[in-house]
Amino acid sequence: GFTKRYYAAARPELAKTLAARLPTLWQALAEAYAGEMTVAQIEEQTRFLQSPLGQKMQRLSTDNFDPSELLQKSVDSGLHEAKDKQAGEKEVGAAASMAMLYSLSQLTEAERNEFVAYMGSPAGKAAQRSGPAVMTAVVKWMNADDPEAAKKMGEIALGVLAEMKKEKGETEQK
Repeated sequence: GFTKRYYAAARPELAKTLAARLPTLWQALAEAYAGEMTVAQIEEQTRFLQSPLGQKMQRLSTDNFDPSELLQKSVDSGLHEAKDKQAGEKEVGAAASMAMLYSLSQLTEAERNEFVAYMGSPAGKAAQRSGPAVMTAVVKWMNADDPEAAKKMGEIALGVLAEMKKEKGETEQK
């Protein structure tokens, strides 16, 4: 029961910490995209992502690709560390490629043709090139040291344990 209680107790603090850290993620993502894309290409990518096909591809990609295991492998192999930016990219790339192929198989022929045409455009190619930098930015952000947040989470965990011990003692006394 600890995990459930800890999550319930920590959730408000986690939300506050996440909200405070999101601008750092957005900046890192902007830099990752800007490293490969012009403003015009970013605008074209935005239009594509807002189109019915772009929305469908985002939904299918999300449905067909669970990055949690790959992100953990990437973290374990040091993808988030500046000294080893290449670690994990092959595994992530292979899994993303398989998810993309499966997503493409779920499109109509006309949708596939439209998607392939976009991906062959300068904006589509630039978006593809930005992928590794985007993944690196996300993993680095996820694993950034935040001693203050870690201290707060530890205090919450100790509080939950103390409550559970107190409840256990009260139950044993009855």
